[in-house]
Amino acid sequence: MQTVSILVRVQSPNPMLFERMLASVLAQTSHDWELVLVVSNHSPGDFAIAQRLAEGQPTVRVEVRPEGELLAWSCNALLDTLGDWVAFLGQHDQLIPGALEAMATAIANNPGARVIYSDQEALGTWGQISLQTAKGPPDPIRLKSEEYLQDLALIQKSLLITAGGFDRLASDCPTHDIYLRLLEAEGISGFAYTPARLYRRHRNRMTERSDDPRISPYLPRYDLDAVRRHFERLGIFARIKQLNGTLDIRIPVEVPPSLTFIDTAGKTPEALNQEASLADTQLILFLRGEPISKDWLKHLIGASLLPGVTAVGGMTITPTHLADPGALLDGSPWNIRGNFNQITVLHSVSMLSPTCLLVDTRKFLEVGGFDPEFPTLYGMDLTLRLSRGGHGCVRSPLVQIKVKPNAAPEPEELAKLRAAWGGWEDPYGLHQLP
Repeated sequence: MQTVSILVRVQSPNPMLFERMLASVLAQTSHDWELVLVVSNHSPGDFAIAQRLAEGQPTVRVEVRPEGELLAWSCNALLDTLGDWVAFLGQHDQLIPGALEAMATAIANNPGARVIYSDQEALGTWGQISLQTAKGPPDPIRLKSEEYLQDLALIQKSLLITAGGFDRLASDCPTHDIYLRLLEAEGISGFAYTPARLYRRHRNRMTERSDDPRISPYLPRYDLDAVRRHFERLGIFARIKQLNGTLDIRIPVEVPPSLTFIDTAGKTPEALNQEASLADTQLILFLRGEPISKDWLKHLIGASLLPGVTAVGGMTITPTHLADPGALLDGSPWNIRGNFNQITVLHSVSMLSPTCLLVDTRKFLEVGGFDPEFPTLYGMDLTLRLSRGGHGCVRSPLVQIKVKPNAAPEPEELAKLRAAWGGWEDPYGLHQLP
């Protein structure tokens, strides 16, 4: 069996919460683990607490490291003494019963994976579960914008050895740098996802923007410099900056791609196909409604230039959404943080609406354009066909389009869509067929 080393930074812990953390690890049904409590050499009180709790526990040890050292850097120094897999655990967080056994099963079922991650829960002030999350399967586009794997994630020790450990330059989020380097070396196949909530994260480790229980307290976590270095290693010059709590990633070009604009309002799929067939530009923008976000077209085009991207969409906002921030858009709350922030960062999707759809002209024509069999759901069907063919579709949170709601599709059209795509599973875990 492969051993998991769980590293915990001990720093002025709440004794009750700290003991609960330790109890959650000791109660694991899998016994192929060790717990490493890392304390500062300038904190004798923390050392005394850790030493007392580790006493008589052969699988728990205490390591003393320099003051101010990040836990990832402590991991580098201790790497030779660690097990086959490495995980981090907050000093007030908990593993759910059977978490490590579930991860051991995931290791056995994904022999090629170098990083395996699970879903997690948020613990409220009094220990109650206040939020449950679903992170979704590996998404290379989203991983460039956010380190969303978070907890519980196991990192193979051999990966850290090959990479030379965590990069000390990636001080904001060292795991983001490691994941991007793995993405470059092995692609998305190096990651595996276990859709089970195996980790409970205490709310004191979070920053909350609202008391609304619908709004996720998890803010996007990323390392800006790590993302920049990622694109440099790929040989791609990218302009990357923080904007509205997310990363704005653009690929500048000397000559912007040529663009044909097509208004979709009141038009049939056949009419739209006819207009698209006359386009002699690199891109076609299908649009219905009023863009309300700044530089929306720059964000659309910038995302379309990312490697592997064929189609880009935006966030659709109706007057109802503007009046009620809790209302839904495209099946997801537009201002609520979605599946673990998924809709607040640039992310891959399998379905986009022609309300705002920027698509590569050649690929659009190659797949036959919009299908007249779907008079209102033609955009959804098109992007499903593009996704199935390996042509990336992404959605940008920095593009917001205000529209009036469309009429609901007829039952016959919904039945046709389900018949065509009934066995389909969204690889990004965000959408379901209507």
